[in-house]
Amino acid sequence: MQIVLHYAELGLKGKNRPYFEIRLAENAKRLLAPLGDLRIRRQPGRILLTLPDAAPWEEVRRRLSMTFGLSYFARIHVLKADMEALETLLATELPSMNVKSFACRCRRMNKDYPLTSEQMNRRLGAFVQKLIPGTTVDLDAPELEIFVEVVNKDFYAYFRREPGPGGLPAGTAGRVVTLLSGGIDSPVAAWRMIRRGCRTSFVHFHSMPFTSQASVDKVRELAQKLEPWQGPARLHLVPFAALQQEIVTSSPQEFRIILYRRFMTRIAAAIARREDAHALVTGDSLGQVASQTLTNLETINAVATIPVLRPLIGMDKQEIIDTARRIATFDVSNLPHDDCCSFLMPRAPATASSPEKAAEAEKGLEVDRLVKEALSKVVEERATA
Repeated sequence: MQIVLHYAELGLKGKNRPYFEIRLAENAKRLLAPLGDLRIRRQPGRILLTLPDAAPWEEVRRRLSMTFGLSYFARIHVLKADMEALETLLATELPSMNVKSFACRCRRMNKDYPLTSEQMNRRLGAFVQKLIPGTTVDLDAPELEIFVEVVNKDFYAYFRREPGPGGLPAGTAGRVVTLLSGGIDSPVAAWRMIRRGCRTSFVHFHSMPFTSQASVDKVRELAQKLEPWQGPARLHLVPFAALQQEIVTSSPQEFRIILYRRFMTRIAAAIARREDAHALVTGDSLGQVASQTLTNLETINAVATIPVLRPLIGMDKQEIIDTARRIATFDVSNLPHDDCCSFLMPRAPATASSPEKAAEAEKGLEVDRLVKEALSKVVEERATA
């Protein structure tokens, strides 16, 4: 079985393109290696994969659809660059397809080949109409597309393109740390950053024993759902209940959620420095809950020592849910287990705070000590599916 991989944005990377191609090939190898002996060959503008014929195509297709950086891919016939050999293939494959319209899409990458792309299209079109009388050429919405790529001394012929997930190869844009809450939003935020080439570790704040073990197990499962998109990841579990109790006893109740989030940001930033990560990622969507107003986000950001990325900030809830369903995290996120933010909730959270007001509310807290104590109790795990 031979498969050609095509990418879009990688073509814009100039002198760095080989680096992106290598990472794309490595990510494809990581996903496909369990299916059998895999050979990879990088070629101009494409990557050629060879797998055993016994490899299940549906599983190959599923795994490649999770390989960020791919624009599309196809299972191909590799022939010598000879029009008669190509016509023999079409005479074998086409009669059983029962189509009434078609289009030929030939691309000549090897400019030394004697026929131009247009000449190839015309010759193949005439051959198909003779082979299957009554068929018509339809370049806009054909029932069948015949793709031929002239690469070096070979033809790559195929009849169907499979859409890839787009984006950039995971690992090409650097490391980030995602605050993974267990809700619908944060796994989608992580996925969107992986799609832009990031590798992410995860930080989860839990309030055990006041919340259940099931809430932590749920986050483990979410991290496992995201692993295939990027490869192995670390999950950092941070006990947060003791810190929350100090906030409750020492700060105004309306600032409780804001202070929770500020401490989470401080702790996650410290973990990010350990991980050599360069940004935090959160699932905030503007105005969705009280802590996600512009003024409250500004107040939370004020304690961040590295950038805080919010890839969902302008998305509607339904858009986020649709993505969660697509990446198979929605059902897990929807399990009815409490997270730390549901523990010791204020009656009326502030919606219009400021960094100055929050700093005043924190005056009764030993911030450095609380952060240091929380970091000393972090448990690190491998997120393994």
